Amino acid sequence: MKKLTLLLLLLMVSTNVFSKWTKIGGNDEVTSYIDFESIQKEGNNLLAWALGNKVKVWMLNDYKLSQIQINGMKYYSDIVHYEFDCEKDSQLVLSAKGFSGHIGLGELMSSVGVSNATEEIVPGTISEIRYKTACDKK
Repeated sequence: MKKLTLLLLLLMVSTNVFSKWTKIGGNDEVTSYIDFESIQKEGNNLLAWALGNKVKVWMLNDYKLSQIQINGMKYYSDIVHYEFDCEKDSQLVLSAKGFSGHIGLGELMSSVGVSNATEEIVPGTISEIRYKTACDKK
């Protein structure tokens, strides 16, 4: 009975984790998902517009091959809190968590905080797809 209860609990948790992610694109290396519910809102307006066209949103990156961190740990997915500047075509990683399994599942392998390095969005990359989705540019 305990095994059945544990299995049902795990299925509920993993279903809930995956259900908020919407696929937005990918390439031969990675598939990216967005959590549209995580876009911060203030009243009926996106908080982004109050902050000078910046959007903060959570995204999940699921890699086809394992990625290797500086400390040698491997991971297959990460959940990243991005801040996109919709006027300056740039992104800033606010935090990131790497997981041993696909789609944000498995063991937490790393967790990092705010990066001070703003990155320019490069046309034709998965970063551009993330940026356009978050900023709602076509």
